[in-house]
Amino acid sequence: RDCTITPPLGGMGEAFPDTAVQRILFLGDSMAEGLVRRMADYAQENGHNLSRIIWYNSTTKIWASSDTLQFFIRKYQPTFFMVCMGGNEQFLKDLSKREEYIHKIIGTFGNTPFVWIGVPAWKEDTGFNHLVQKCVGEKRFFNSRKLTLKRCSDRVHPTFAAASLWMDSIATWMQSPDVQYPIKMQKPTNKATKKYPLHLLQPVKE
Repeated sequence: RDCTITPPLGGMGEAFPDTAVQRILFLGDSMAEGLVRRMADYAQENGHNLSRIIWYNSTTKIWASSDTLQFFIRKYQPTFFMVCMGGNEQFLKDLSKREEYIHKIIGTFGNTPFVWIGVPAWKEDTGFNHLVQKCVGEKRFFNSRKLTLKRCSDRVHPTFAAASLWMDSIATWMQSPDVQYPIKMQKPTNKATKKYPLHLLQPVKE
């Protein structure tokens, strides 16, 4: 499947951040909960509109098999997607169907730019992160495995402080030539005071 999006080009043919205001839809599982909190600071600093969806205990199969994503796309009309999911799929032995689910999710985006944030695995996975990177392409995948993050008492989810640093690393990458479609993501000088939509969806069985 060809999901290529041509990035904007600068004078020497290098990508530069699009300074336009974006309508960002950030979706993910519980691993993204700290990220979406920090993302509010970035949205306010850079003038972006932000909508956030956390679907607890969700998987790519659950997202791909429901009309939930389509509902929120109609509601918010995003111009940019951020995705962080896969925390509940790190240790699956059979990944054969996951590629289909990933492609269905990103196919829902159409030609709208997106980035997929890899799960910061707390131990060696069975290949899910590599599969996502293969499906979305290196310039739309943030490899979180390179980061050392302080974890909560469950030893899985990053603390909110660690997730904030994680989001800072993602934001730096998102306005660099290493990403397919760079956008303005200057580091916030203050905490967000604006209340951005946050939807917390309850778990369902896969």
